[in-house]
Amino acid sequence: MTLFGRDKMCAICSLSVKYCILLILSLPGLLFPVNAQTELSIYGGKNHDQFLGCINCSDQNIKSIWCIYGDFGSTHGPKSIWNEQGMFGSKRSQFSPYNPLAKYPPLIIDEKRKITRIFYY
Repeated sequence: MTLFGRDKMCAICSLSVKYCILLILSLPGLLFPVNAQTELSIYGGKNHDQFLGCINCSDQNIKSIWCIYGDFGSTHGPKSIWNEQGMFGSKRSQFSPYNPLAKYPPLIIDEKRKITRIFYY
């Protein structure tokens, strides 16, 4: 199975749900003026105290969700949103952006603690 695998389609953008989430994760950096040094991070867990990776870091950065060799970009890492069997990547988890009924979906937080919720349609 590939990184994105087969998935149901998103009602908004007619892409697979994982591609739609990928698009949503990219939007903060595209829509809002972000200083090149401002790091956008994903935090999950009940209190949103679990670091889940950096969104706008290079794919060479071990903290990046795009680095397939790091814990946060791997499809097998326990803190990866790409791990379909993990707490933060499962469609059934209360902590996953892929669960439309999740009680505690991850948040995108910048260095100034501005928050954007990762949501699923």
